[in-house]
Amino acid sequence: MCRATRIGLALAFAVVCGVTASVLRAEDFRIDTDYYIGSDKTPNAMVLTIFQGGNFYEFQLKGPEVTIYEPRRGKITLLDVKRELRTTLDTADLLDAAISLQTAALQSTKPLQPIFIAAAKPEFQTDTENFSENGNSYTRLTFQSAPLQYTVVAQAARFPAAAQDFKYCADWSARLNSIRPGGLPAGARLEVNEALAAKGKLVIAWSYRSSRRSGSVPT
Repeated sequence: MCRATRIGLALAFAVVCGVTASVLRAEDFRIDTDYYIGSDKTPNAMVLTIFQGGNFYEFQLKGPEVTIYEPRRGKITLLDVKRELRTTLDTADLLDAAISLQTAALQSTKPLQPIFIAAAKPEFQTDTENFSENGNSYTRLTFQSAPLQYTVVAQAARFPAAAQDFKYCADWSARLNSIRPGGLPAGARLEVNEALAAKGKLVIAWSYRSSRRSGSVPT
């Protein structure tokens, strides 16, 4: 079920400030992720994600949208602060829609752009490189499945649950992006998320290349 309602600016502001001003517990954390398209040097999107009390709060720092993930309630809420709109999705409905899109891409009898097939069922070749910068250790992973490529810079999670929490949030974000206008099936992103979680990594930068340059946040 999807419900859209108007919210006041005061409420939206309270949600944003209330979360960011809270004191994080030991098991809570935040991650800043920059998204790049192709060889761009400037981030196409900058996202702050706060993991707090079992919920996940995703702030588009270059846009007006805040996304709240509530796993226990099975709800995802999107706040458009600029237009004062709130939309609530049931995770079960979103999962069905994302799976339907992926299945349709794989079973279509009509010719599809190769990128749709790659996004639905990639055959990734993966390269891994460990490096240090400013005294910090990072891992660069490249996932290549023509005509689609993700290059990810990641760092080790401070505690095991953090990597799984990050994967959970990233999975739902990928499914949500897949049903947006111009979105691609979430299969490729889900595979990348799984690989990163298995290594206990948190992403700090995404670089996305494909035969199509579109979308504010890479699918």
